[in-house]
Parts: sequence; C-alpha cells; structure tokens
Amino acid sequence: MSLAASKGGVYAKHNDAIGYDINIVRQWLSVGQKQITSYQLYQNLVETSGLIQLELGIGNTCGLECQHCFLGYESGTMISQLTPMPILLNTVTKMIEQMGTRLIAVTDRDALTPNRSIPLFEHIAKLRTKYPQIKMGGVTNGLAIDKYADNLEQIQLDYLDISLDGLRNEHDAIRGKGKFDLVLKNLRIAVNHQLAKRVIVATTLHRFNDDSVIKLIHKLIIEEEIQWFDIGPLMAVKMQNYQLQSKDIVVFLDSLSQSLQPIKISKSVTILVEICAYCAAFIPALIESGWLIPEKIRQDEYGHLYQNIHINDSITITLRPELIPEYWRHTLRISSDGYVVGGCEPLTQKDYTHLAVSNIQMEDIQNIYHKALAINSPFYHAIMSYDQSSCRHKACFSHCLGGDSLLAKAVYDDYNVKDPNCTWDEYQYKNMLNNEKYSTLCNGLVQ
Repeated sequence: MSLAASKGGVYAKHNDAIGYDINIVRQWLSVGQKQITSYQLYQNLVETSGLIQLELGIGNTCGLECQHCFLGYESGTMISQLTPMPILLNTVTKMIEQMGTRLIAVTDRDALTPNRSIPLFEHIAKLRTKYPQIKMGGVTNGLAIDKYADNLEQIQLDYLDISLDGLRNEHDAIRGKGKFDLVLKNLRIAVNHQLAKRVIVATTLHRFNDDSVIKLIHKLIIEEEIQWFDIGPLMAVKMQNYQLQSKDIVVFLDSLSQSLQPIKISKSVTILVEICAYCAAFIPALIESGWLIPEKIRQDEYGHLYQNIHINDSITITLRPELIPEYWRHTLRISSDGYVVGGCEPLTQKDYTHLAVSNIQMEDIQNIYHKALAINSPFYHAIMSYDQSSCRHKACFSHCLGGDSLLAKAVYDDYNVKDPNCTWDEYQYKNMLNNEKYSTLCNGLVQ
C-alpha cells in the first residue's frame, strides 16, 4: 500500500471530465502510442502542473515492525531530525495560501504521532474555515485511536485510513499477535464517534491474503457497517515472494465483485482500488480484462483519476489509476525529516536524500517546487525515461509506459529499467480498445 493510502478517496461530481476530454488521459495514450516524445510530455506536464496534494511525514514511530513496510529508514534512524513544528506549520500554511494545495495526507510512519499530529490537524482545521475546499486526513495502524479520539472528534477529519491486512490470522501474521482485535476495537470507536467524515479501512493486497481480504470486507460491511475501503497492492521492494503477479489484481477484482453482488444493504459502500505509480505494471491486464476502460475514466476536482464500477445498487468499486505519476507535477511527498522527495518511491531506500530536491528545514517550499520541475530534476529524468525505457519495444508499454521509473531509479539507480513490481519479461498483450464487441459488453457495467 502507498503509505499515503487513500488520500481520502475520490470527491466525484456528475460533471467531472471523462475519457479523452481529460488532458492527462490523452497524454498517456500519446506517449504509449509513441505519438509524442518524452520531452514534449515533460513540457506539457510542467505547463499544466499544480501542487494540489501534499503527502506529509509527521513522525518516525508507529509501534510496529511490519514485514511489508517498505520504508528504507528503520525506526529511529532518519537522515535528519524531525522537522520542527513551526517549520512544518509554516510550510503547510504557505502551500495552502500561496500555492493552491488543497489535499493534505498525513503519513510516515503513522498519522497519529504524539505532540505533533493534533497541533497539525488543528492548524489545518483553522485554515479550512477560510479555504473550504481543503481535505485533510491520514493513515494509521489503528493502535492509538482511542488516545486521540476526544481531540479528533472536535477537529473532524475529512478522512482517516485505518490499516487492516485481512482477517485476524493474516493481519496478525504481519503486524503482530493481538493487533487485529485491538484495531477492530479502535475502528469501532472511530465510526461510533465519527472521528472523520470517511472512516476508511485500508488494506495491503498481496499474493496470499486475497481471500482473507474479501472475507474481511464482507465482515466489516455486514457486522460493522463500514462504508469505505481502500485496497493498495503491495509495493514489492521487500517480501518479493508476496509479490502480485501480472493478472492477480484482475482475478481479485473478479472474485470480489462476484462475492459482493448478492449483498443487500441500505447504506452505500465504496471500495477504492489504488492503481498508483508503482502499480503501472498492472494496467495492461486491467485494460485487457475490461476492468479499466480509458474512455470511462473520470477526473475529480483534486486531479484524481477514477472509474466507478457499480456492483449492485449499494456497492461500488472505484479504480484509481495513476496513468502518468502524480509525483512532483501534482503531489509532493515530504519526509518526516523535511526532505522533498516527490512520491513514496525514494523512501524505500535508507539513503532517500539522493532523490530529494531539497529540505524544508533549509529552503522555502516555493523555491523547492520550482526546482522540482526543472530540467535535470528527478521529475525531469523520470519523464524522459519513457523514450529510453528497456520495455519500450513491448506491446504492454502502450499502457504501462514501462512502469514506475522513479521506483526503478530508487531501487536500481537507473530510470530506464523496468520497476521491481513488473512481473513479466514478455507479455503478449492484446489491445482491446478498438474491439467493438468488447466495448459493448463493458458499457452496461461501467459508468
């Protein structure tokens, strides 16, 4: 799972742009079909860039040592000290008031961190009265929700992601014995006390918990009346044997939709499925199977792409594809010690600073953002890699664009090789987009 998890999900409106009316969808198709160069794409992205989203590190402790946590820096061993709160608050204020940032996702390593989270949330809540478009929240392992409940009830987060990686056995196997029951207790507190407008159960999907995740979703819908879920594929930098294969997400979605279809409930349920930057290798199979249909993709006011698949009158699966990575052009990731690194990818390494543009403890955020989009920046090299990708000759390149080049750089020190989450050397990918029969079959299901 992306450590930023759902970012609150999608804030959809009936008049959201759709399909080829969305600039980023057109650019993605143009690059994949080799109709424009990487440099042309880079120019287009810079011209249309806007710093809408901030993924903000808040601390370096979480109380767990999860096997699948892909953070390269181990507990207590960051490159620098935690960013002082005055600098953190000043940076967030400037981003909101002067740079147009409207979505703040608190993370690294847990959104609920002593002496830091509540002051930050309270500060953003005050700004939200002036800028009502602001959405704020974060992702937590759920262990300490009860300790923060009174404060959070007053603040009213827009969302709170609570991590559960399957039923008791599967969750505790990764996070420790007894953790499932503790998180479930605190999940009930979050729901009953309405600690956030959206209380979201966030799950990391891997090869061995797919059935457990489906059963978990059933249990929480029926027994706990949970209305929001977020499923993020494992970033397979660690635990390679848990890595999803090329079509595992398709098989999972097929099984999930079939199992949920008979459920009849009065409240709406949304299951978000993250197809984020490091999931690019899964996009071809999603398109080939008919789950992801480019002309049906929409874009909300926060720049997030999404596609709704209605399972029945109450339950919707929402795919969230990052066709072209959001890092730098749309989103900044700031580590808890202040390094501006774009996305999650650099944080997989102990020395994450070599992909950082600067540090908010040393430089103003507006100056940093100008650097972030400049020629020879990590963003520039990540986009330029599409022309030199080692996967460029493969048919699947037309939709995955060779995978996540920033992750490839972070892990292999090379932007131009396939990223660690790519599970095939060759993939006989059939382009289904122009198949009239295929499109007709899908139109009735996808809106």
